[in-house]
Amino acid sequence: MFIAAVTTAALALFCTAASAGTYVATTFGYGSGSAHMSGGAIPSKLDASGIVASGEVGYVSNGSLYGVHVGALASFGDAAGLSGKTKTLECPAMYCGSDVFQVDDVSGGFVGTARGLVGTSLFGGKLFVAADGGAAYLQIADAQSYTDSPAWHYSADKSGIGYVVGARVLYNISSHWSAGVDYSHVSVDVGGAGYSGPGYHYYGGTTMSADLGSLVVAYNFN
Repeated sequence: MFIAAVTTAALALFCTAASAGTYVATTFGYGSGSAHMSGGAIPSKLDASGIVASGEVGYVSNGSLYGVHVGALASFGDAAGLSGKTKTLECPAMYCGSDVFQVDDVSGGFVGTARGLVGTSLFGGKLFVAADGGAAYLQIADAQSYTDSPAWHYSADKSGIGYVVGARVLYNISSHWSAGVDYSHVSVDVGGAGYSGPGYHYYGGTTMSADLGSLVVAYNFN
């Protein structure tokens, strides 16, 4: 099951000492993570990975205190590219006539964050280095089936709120444009309810976590 991204996501920033203020940004990158389940028929851990993308809007202070800039941002993205699949032997052939596998197929959905940030400018305002942290919201989708009985299955769409922390380095290309790299770690408890289907219903807790790395392109309106 997956993403956070979980951060996912959860990505991007724009600011330099020379061009702080209101900005918008887009990001594109790669994420990997896992879902940890506390019980039930789903495997205790499922890994997922894939492409993530997001948009962002935010503000960074024009003034600084001892060279430190502060700001806030909101990001919103699609983590559907993050997916994972696992196949667990449920019953060996010596007991069931043929090997019976439980197949779990998951993917991320919408991921959004609200964060505060603090950073500093280097090399005459050309380079901006910052760290951020705050709340993350994540949706996931999971489907489970069994190789011996296609009709015996279930699906789940769940969501939850957790946290995101990150860091990024950006280079000021011009008075309005900036580009760089961003890293975010997302962790969200998406609970255990929300399943439907003529199969085993899982009600244990699920925690999604992911590490996201992205390229960032941003435009400052000032």
